Amino acid sequence: MKRENESFTDVLLRMTGYEQDVMKGFGAWKDSGLREEVKATREEFDEDFRERHDELFGHYRAHRLPARGRGDSRVSRT
Repeated sequence: MKRENESFTDVLLRMTGYEQDVMKGFGAWKDSGLREEVKATREEFDEDFRERHDELFGHYRAHRLPARGRGDSRVSRT
């Protein structure tokens, strides 16, 4: 999306038709379903990671992924 030698502001201005009101474009993707797609992809990635980790290391999970949204970063050995 960002072109070579282009600032973040340049990108915003280009995407909003070079109008000075850069706030115009905010919320444009609100109902696009992007948030749900990102969440689903992240959950799929996390599950794939867990499965591959278990295949390599068995039930020992020294670097267990915390539950999403809980902020629990403690190491767990199960």
